[in-house]
Amino acid sequence: MNIVSKMRQEWGWALTLLLAVLVAYQPALNGGFVWDDDAWTTNIAHLTSDFHGLWEMWSRPTALQQYYPLTGTTFWLDHQLWGAWTLPYHLENVALHGIAVLLFWRLLQQLQVPGAWLAAAILALHPMMVESVAWIAERKNVLSMVLFLAALLAYGRLVSFWSGAAVPPWPHRSYLRALVLFLAALLAKVSTFALPPVILLLAWWKRGRLRWREEVLPVLPFFLLAVIMGAGVMWLEKHQVGAEGAAWQMSFMERTVNACRAWWFYVGKLLWPAPLPPIHPPWDAAQTFIPAWGWPLSVLLLALAVWWRRVWLGRGAVVALLFFTGILLPVLGFLNVYGMLYAPVADRWVHLPCLGLIALFAAAVSVLSGRFHCPWFIPALACVLLPALGWLTWRQARLYQDNETLMRAALRMNPRCWVAAYNLGNILKQHNRADEAMGLFQQVLRLNPQHVKAHNNLATSLMEAGRFEAALVELRTTIALMPGLAVAHQNLGNCLLRMGKVEAAASCYQKAVELAPDLADAHNNLAGILYQQGNHAGALAHYQRVVALRPGSADAHGNLGVVLAHGGRPSEGAAEYAAALQLQPKHPVILSNLAWLLATCPDDVVRDGPRALACAQEADTLTAGRNPEVLRSLAAALAENHRKDEADVTAVRAARLAQQQGNTVLAAAMLQEVDLYRAGLTKRDPGLAPAAP
Repeated sequence: MNIVSKMRQEWGWALTLLLAVLVAYQPALNGGFVWDDDAWTTNIAHLTSDFHGLWEMWSRPTALQQYYPLTGTTFWLDHQLWGAWTLPYHLENVALHGIAVLLFWRLLQQLQVPGAWLAAAILALHPMMVESVAWIAERKNVLSMVLFLAALLAYGRLVSFWSGAAVPPWPHRSYLRALVLFLAALLAKVSTFALPPVILLLAWWKRGRLRWREEVLPVLPFFLLAVIMGAGVMWLEKHQVGAEGAAWQMSFMERTVNACRAWWFYVGKLLWPAPLPPIHPPWDAAQTFIPAWGWPLSVLLLALAVWWRRVWLGRGAVVALLFFTGILLPVLGFLNVYGMLYAPVADRWVHLPCLGLIALFAAAVSVLSGRFHCPWFIPALACVLLPALGWLTWRQARLYQDNETLMRAALRMNPRCWVAAYNLGNILKQHNRADEAMGLFQQVLRLNPQHVKAHNNLATSLMEAGRFEAALVELRTTIALMPGLAVAHQNLGNCLLRMGKVEAAASCYQKAVELAPDLADAHNNLAGILYQQGNHAGALAHYQRVVALRPGSADAHGNLGVVLAHGGRPSEGAAEYAAALQLQPKHPVILSNLAWLLATCPDDVVRDGPRALACAQEADTLTAGRNPEVLRSLAAALAENHRKDEADVTAVRAARLAQQQGNTVLAAAMLQEVDLYRAGLTKRDPGLAPAAP
């Protein structure tokens, strides 16, 4: 076959692979954001909105969920280009997966591994890749694999891992290119830490030995980068993400047993990838015929057998198994990984390690078919295997349509999955399906009685259903489990307030803001209580804090305006009302409050009749003449503009409407104001008088 025909064949095969990937992942392309996607998209709006946020991703290790700033940068760019439109996010993940498949194919070709095309096709369509490709938040997996393979290809050419490749004319540039690509891979996800030992493994495979000057010494800077990034990320995993506590208090033997069982799990699922629940169930010793000591013993025996038969098997088999095991090692259970809190294994954790086993499988099939003179076997196998894998991938990708679909699938395939029950409960709660949500939160607590957030969310659902006493029990349990959870104290305050226990509610809100000074709702609710109690200074301080925390909230500015206006600072109150209306011009309550202030303030400097009338008329239009408070402001504004008859009629309407609605206090006040307007007078509210200098 001449070079042109070979290139055409390879290009045709590459395009076929990419098309197959696109078809297999089509069900996920129109999917929305799912579980944990918000940690990399909507919940980091303060980071993705401008260049300062981009700088913060790179300069502050705790800015993101993990210190993967290159991955964060791709989401920053997505936000600039697409906002919340998820189709491009999914297309990028699929495209990165396709690029990784082609790089893997190229790498195996360069290393002269038999069956390279079959290995690439298996990687392209294997359903265990779905979690990394269809889940937007796992961009870090597909991006880091592309960079890992690119770095390996660059370094391989530099040291001539493949025969017939010329040494680059500027080897230091190639070395620097590989080093930069490796650093980029680490900044996308630290699981690529294994590149330097992989380089040494390949050198040993190709040459049968390692030379200090030629092989080991050049890789030392790669090792240094891997150690620094790996140590930093593991520290963050423990201290920021939360992978510490009783759940990780295991002996070394327990960790070893779990690690060996996980190793066999991944091998089994790569060979037989069905079923694949989105969240795998925890280990259950009763469900296996192998005793605990059998797992490490079986791995040890396999390792000894492979090493003993390495001459017959070839060093390539040893390298493939070491590649698989070495990259997988950090997520086998020896180190604390937060995801192991709810599942001992995950498809996404085998995304990069699987390259070793896939290459080994394809090479073994290719070698055996040649040894037994069966050239038809690989095409026949491909005709059966690849469509089956593609169909499984297509079916698995459908689960990522939306969060509810994903969580329902997780619960269907893993009924003990408390994290799926919790997430589904939150989804239903947001959709105002409180009864279903409560049932799910109760299911979570049966599976995991110490789940603090489930207690808290069950309590808020009970409050929405009017079951305040039951909500109190859940909230007090929440606080007993986690006394420092500020939102639980806030919710307890909400519950007590709705039960009429104002003083107790105020104490809860005070505790909440002490624990979390940035908890805006607690400040807001505490300010409302203090204002009703006549403590204007205290209310003012908390409302000012709310405005500082939520400068874009019209209600926050409006509440601050009320306290300022009735606290002897009417001009400042008017300014806050105006700021609120800049944010929400059609806010009837704020329009009414501003109209009342401008019509009834004793200070001639503040009072503005025409503007008061315009605001009151706008508020009355928005409320369709059915709000007595708005009508009261309109009557005062009409009187201030010398339209006494209209003021009289409007005030009478307000009094009647207030009486019909059961607001007897307002009705009585309006009847007094009717007499005032009939006497040809205007209304002056002494509560809006400026404080004495």
